[in-house]
Amino acid sequence: MTAEKSVYIIAEIGPNHNGSLDVARKTIDALAAAGLEVAEYAPNHVKKSVVGVGHADKHQIMAMIGILLPKCELDSADSADALAVAITHAHHRGQRALQPVKRKVGA
Repeated sequence: MTAEKSVYIIAEIGPNHNGSLDVARKTIDALAAAGLEVAEYAPNHVKKSVVGVGHADKHQIMAMIGILLPKCELDSADSADALAVAITHAHHRGQRALQPVKRKVGA
């Protein structure tokens, strides 16, 4: 895919996979197997990138998203989390090339 036509999928553990890390990883593996570039960020990394503190709570994330994106109307903490992951990805993509997720399927 070209930079002009890149597609980004933001996913986190939540109700879509009943909080199962195994289901989340299988989803990531399936996307990688389909040829998509996949980036994976630990929650503390996202929080530190956006808020400056690795153990920030949801209110702190929402407040910082409101500062960074003042015209954005958040309807939930989950929306703020998704935007925080996108901001983290945008911030770090220039520092290093994306490293594909290398994990044995089913591991």
